[in-house]
Amino acid sequence: MKPPPLIDAKKCSKNALAQSVKEEANEAYTEEVVDYVNRLDVDRDIAFLNTCGWEVPCEISVSYKIFTFFLKKTVQFNLTAAHMVVLVWNAHKSTTFNLLTC
Repeated sequence: MKPPPLIDAKKCSKNALAQSVKEEANEAYTEEVVDYVNRLDVDRDIAFLNTCGWEVPCEISVSYKIFTFFLKKTVQFNLTAAHMVVLVWNAHKSTTFNLLTC
């Protein structure tokens, strides 16, 4: 495995990082990410945590299920992270659909 590239602190201004993240957010997910998302199994994950002795609170399990479902739909419809931001932040100002109030 190759080591991560060195970071030039002079090039890491807030604006440079924001621009880099913005560019990456518009890129399609790699096949590796798509495969990973498609293999996610919320119920199996929660069952595993329960066997480890952690009783997952309802607030956490419901949010986890909702956002995992949302992520799977994002991959299914070939959306990008930038599309997800628009939906999550409710840029279209819908009063009936807002993931931040779940």
